[in-house]
Amino acid sequence: MNKKGESAFDVARKNIYWMIAGVVITMIALAVGGIMAGYLNSLTSVPPKLQAEVLAYRFLHSADCLAYQDVETGRVYSNVVDLRKFTDEQLASCHTTANRKEMNFGLTLERAAKTIITNNYFKTDHFNVTRIVLVWDGTQFTKDTLEMGVQEKI
Repeated sequence: MNKKGESAFDVARKNIYWMIAGVVITMIALAVGGIMAGYLNSLTSVPPKLQAEVLAYRFLHSADCLAYQDVETGRVYSNVVDLRKFTDEQLASCHTTANRKEMNFGLTLERAAKTIITNNYFKTDHFNVTRIVLVWDGTQFTKDTLEMGVQEKI
């Protein structure tokens, strides 16, 4: 063989090597990127139970939802449920979901034996959040247990 033939073979061999090396390096870079993205997602994810509790705080601490508001002073009493506001319509004005893939709630006052639900709640609870609350029935405060059934994505 002459010098020219050896040189052409070396060039072809180097081209094939660098093509394979480029594919391998690209696959390694994509794998590292995927691992990093998964790790960052796991660091910033919010547990569903915590997310449900934060959403449920709105029900018990906002006068626009279920919390009792004194007419004379305008003060909103946290963890006090106004029984007149404990309706499906009031809950819908406070928390409405666009579809079944969002968190939906079924709220039950045990002693009052009254239940209200959000618009896409289908009684398939993934977990429950329980709170001891006071209930204002228009004349007096009574102690009750608020059981919030939380339905995650169906």
